[in-house]
Amino acid sequence: MRKWALLDLATDTIGKSYDVPAGATISAVSETHVAWSKGDADTHPEIFLLDRTTGTVQEVPVSGAVHGEFLVRLVGGWVVYATTGVFDSTNVASTLADVAAYNPATKTTKKLLDHMTSAAMAGDGSLYLRGGSVAQGEGMYKVTATGDDAPAVTLVASTGEPTAIQVTGTDVPAIVDLDKNGGTAKFTWNLSRPPADTMLRIRHTRTGADYKFFDYPSIARTTFDLQGGYNGDYTWELTVLPFNYIGPALTVTGSFTVVRKTAPHDFDDDGAPDVFLRDGSGQLWRADTAYDTQLHARLHRLIGPGWQVYDQIEVTGNIAGSAVADLVSRNKAGVL
Repeated sequence: MRKWALLDLATDTIGKSYDVPAGATISAVSETHVAWSKGDADTHPEIFLLDRTTGTVQEVPVSGAVHGEFLVRLVGGWVVYATTGVFDSTNVASTLADVAAYNPATKTTKKLLDHMTSAAMAGDGSLYLRGGSVAQGEGMYKVTATGDDAPAVTLVASTGEPTAIQVTGTDVPAIVDLDKNGGTAKFTWNLSRPPADTMLRIRHTRTGADYKFFDYPSIARTTFDLQGGYNGDYTWELTVLPFNYIGPALTVTGSFTVVRKTAPHDFDDDGAPDVFLRDGSGQLWRADTAYDTQLHARLHRLIGPGWQVYDQIEVTGNIAGSAVADLVSRNKAGVL
């Protein structure tokens, strides 16, 4: 069993010795306390705090798992702790990301920052952290004791970068011409940092058709391909959720318009020909189509009943002056 003790350099005396638990590291020493901790990658961390006056030891409650290096420091009467390497990680909410301060007297915990990457103690007992907060962004922060109150956190140097994920650039065409580029259009958003869970939702204004697309980029950019769809106006909504849950989800919105030339037999304005079908009860249906190596009838939509009175139904093309083809029918008496 390893032991530790404090050496008083002024008097050249060694104080009482204590056992060092297996895997633990002496993390911080102050005039009133000594802290040691245990925590490796992807493990649940532990912190123990010795009161130098009473000799009592208590465990500091910590929730979440360690991703990188687990750091524990003492600022005044508070224990400050966090794990590094979370900001650009793909770990989910169970990872310990917040920089937290714990008061052993009141047994309360306060969040100081949303994350940190490194720390250094100053000679006056204050703590410098390289990290970030959603409110003030990335930079160098100073944590100072304030007596019994929670430590004060001050941004002393900003990098100008946001902590909350943001869209830094957008390449979304206002007009999507599906007669070009093989009927495909790309939508791209640049992000302030990777990685993120992104969802694109587009809605067709005229029909109310609603589509969702998902992307899980490991780089600071998300791209979606639009293939096909109705002509006309759309609205889009992009939702970006950081994998590590540092900062809130981001939602941005916009709109675009799809255009293409009128296609033969296209009655629903989606660029693909439609097929009419009449069943044995006289109901008329319209089926949209798709083509790979052969033509397939896809979604069937009911036009209505009563079409058994006609002995012939034909699609003629545009004869009435509208943008799409027309349909004529002849009843059994010969009336067109």
